[in-house]
Formats: sequence, structure tokens, C-alpha cells
Amino acid sequence: MSMKSHSPLENAKLTADKTGTLIGWAKLMPLPVLAAAVVCLQIGAPGHAATAHAPRIPSWYNDPFLLIMFAIFAYGQVSALIQLRVLSHGLKKVKLTLGVLLQARGISLAELQTRLQSLNLTGHLYDLINRSLMFGMKGDTVPLAAMMDHATMRRMKSVDKKVGVHASVNRILLKLGFLGTLIGLIMTFPPMREAILTLDPKNAEKGSSFVEHIAGAIDGDQYAILATLIATALSILIELLTIQVLKRICGTFEMVNGFVDEWSITDLQPWIREQVGGKDDLGKSLMQQQAFQQKMLDLEREFQGRLLELKESSQKHITALYQGSQENWMRLHKDSESMFLKALKDTELRIQETQLGVNKNVDMLGGFVQHIAQKMGDIPPLQLAFAKRMDELLNYERQYRSFLEVQSQISVPRHLKPEIN
Repeated sequence: MSMKSHSPLENAKLTADKTGTLIGWAKLMPLPVLAAAVVCLQIGAPGHAATAHAPRIPSWYNDPFLLIMFAIFAYGQVSALIQLRVLSHGLKKVKLTLGVLLQARGISLAELQTRLQSLNLTGHLYDLINRSLMFGMKGDTVPLAAMMDHATMRRMKSVDKKVGVHASVNRILLKLGFLGTLIGLIMTFPPMREAILTLDPKNAEKGSSFVEHIAGAIDGDQYAILATLIATALSILIELLTIQVLKRICGTFEMVNGFVDEWSITDLQPWIREQVGGKDDLGKSLMQQQAFQQKMLDLEREFQGRLLELKESSQKHITALYQGSQENWMRLHKDSESMFLKALKDTELRIQETQLGVNKNVDMLGGFVQHIAQKMGDIPPLQLAFAKRMDELLNYERQYRSFLEVQSQISVPRHLKPEIN
């Protein structure tokens, strides 16, 4: 039979049964997966004792690095088993709650709440239905949508937390596989070095042969590849089996809660309004609420009318102010224009007076320059006369010096000779 022909609660009950079947099969997976991982490790990394041409290689359970990888993988599988047991326990609570809701036809909200509280359960669905009934008995169905949204967010966080554990284990295993690859490559360096040294004729007889050292280096490469393969295989098991199965179970669990939310919208809220309407106090409360809402609508319409009147009166007042300010602006413009013309005329007269004074000063400066030019014309004759006088003085000086020189050559007593400076 199709699920569309059932009520939301019946669909929720069918989906819960399907979820229980999935959880039952999933709880059988972790231990076989651990056993399969042990077998693969024993086949891939059995180890061997030391031989004449190869050193001892420990088994995977004696190798600390490989043992850590397996321990982390085992932790993830044990965590998945614990999570599945918790989901199974929560599913039992959901089925009990759905059983009470399916038998709630024809009873009151108070009796339904009493039956739920007699179960003495905890969980997302139980708390959501209990709070919805509590608000419904008070005649308030408004918080139901908000409570359903909050419950959905809590469930999503719980799913993310469950899946996040295995996603972290998956990432750690991949990183450990890469680290094992690096360790294996490092293990190849000493044998390769020894192999290269054996090529020297001086070291040919001091140690093992070139082939033996190369074989040791190959063992290191084998360890690197083996660590990568083991980490990748365990990561694939976690991704395909643990994470995907857990997501599938959580998805079907979420479908159960989705059907209950649908029942809350389609059946519970009308049921609450139907039963609350028959009670005097709650009916009066609802009528008061409706009257309050109508009063708020009337007040809003009155406010809109007052606002429109105020807007029209403000527009008229602004228009009047604009017209009055325009007249004042024209009057001010005329006054400013007359004052500007008067100041312009005064400035023009002052400019004319200044220009006359400048012309007068220019004429005086021109006469002074002409006078100076005339005086400069009288200077050349004076210079000629001065030069002529200087020539006469120089000739007189030369004659006097010649006379003194002649007198000094004449035999004259010393006391009668003139002193020559």
C-alpha cells in the first residue's frame, strides 16, 4: 500500500519500522568489518624472520605505526556501534510516542498529555509533542512552527556530530597513510647508500653485496606502498559502509520527524483550535485577541488618514512659505541690484580720479626726465675741459721734474741742493 494513502502518523510509524530494520542490520556490520580488516592486514603485512639476504620485518601487530592505524579504525567502528545502539534506543522512544498519538482519537488534549507524561520518556520528538500540547491547552498555536524549526536544527546538529566523528577518523587515516609513505621512503635511504658504496673497489670485500642492499631498499619501498594501501582501504571501508549507512539511517529518522511535523500542522493545530473554542476562558482570550488585532487595524487606518491630512497641510504650508520667500527674494534682488549699480558708479568715479592723478604724475615725470637729459648734454664739454686741464698739469709736472733732475747734476754744495722726495 502506498504511503500517500496513510495519515502522517501512520507514515511515521511505517518509516520508524523501516529505520529499525536498517539499524538492526547496521549493528551487525562493525564487528565483521573489523574482522575483515584484521584478515587483510594479516595477508598484506604478515612479516617474516631474518634471512641471509633480508632483515627481519615485524608483523603488522608488532609494527607500532600500522597498529596505531588499526586502533584508530577500530575506534571508529566501535563508535559507530555505540551510535547505532543509541539510535536504536531513541527509536524505541519514538515508537512509544507514536503509539500514544495513534490512539489519541476522540480524547482531550489534557488526557493526551497525561498519557504522554505517563511514558516518562526523553528525546526530541517527545519534548516537541509535550511542549506543543502544553501551549495548545493554553490556546496558543503560534509557537508550534518555531518549536518545529528549533527541533529540526537540533536534530541536524546531532547528525553532523555523529557523522563528523567518522569523517575525522577517515581524514586521520589518510594522513597517517601519507606519513607511512614518507617513513618507508626514508627507510630506503641507508640501504641505497650502502649499495652505492659497494660499487667502490675499496669496499667490495668489506660488506654485503650490491644486490643485498638494493633488496633492503626495496623492503622500504614495500613498507611505504603497504602503509598507503592499508590507509586507503580502511578509508574506503569507513566512507562506503560506516558514513553512508549512518547517513541513510539518520535520513530515515528525519523522515519520521518530518511526518510528525506534518501531523502537527494538519491535525494537531486544528484539533487545538477545535477544543479550545469550547472553553469560555480560552474562547474569550481568542476573541480578545481578534478584537485587539481588529483594533490595531483600525488604529493603523486612522493613523494613515491622519498622516495623509498632515502631509496635505504641510504641502500647503510649504507652498505658502515658498511664495512668500519668492516675493522677498525679488525685493531683495532689486535692492541688491540698486546697491550694486550705485557702488559701480562710485567705483567708476574713483577710477577716473585716479587716472587723472596718474596722468599728471606721468607728465611731471616726463619733464623731470627732459631736464635730466639737458643736464646730461652739458656734461661732455665739462669733461673735455677737465681733460685738457689735466694734460696741462701733467706737462707742468714733467717740466718741473726735468728741472729738478738738471739741478741735481750741477755741482752745488750739498747744503744748497734741494731735497728730492
